[in-house]
Amino acid sequence: MSRSITVKDQTARAVYEQVASGRYRDIDEVIEAGLHLLSERDRKLSALREAARIGFEDLKHGRFVEIADDQELDAWLDGIDGEVSDRLRLDENPS
Repeated sequence: MSRSITVKDQTARAVYEQVASGRYRDIDEVIEAGLHLLSERDRKLSALREAARIGFEDLKHGRFVEIADDQELDAWLDGIDGEVSDRLRLDENPS
């Protein structure tokens, strides 16, 4: 089913430029790509909001580590890296 929509001249030019570039076959593909990007952005934003909610809950309940300087941060991150590597090795070679 075809529909007509009205868009600003600037939007129409941008869509036509995308088709003219050869990147997309037609206007519909440009719109579908834009909608896909919006969907991805919404998904990522939702995940970020959930991570922030969890982080704030952790802060509220005292589940955090205080780090004084870059050296301490590097050491803490190295420890996490080691833990992740150990877990991956265990997953690859279960006993």
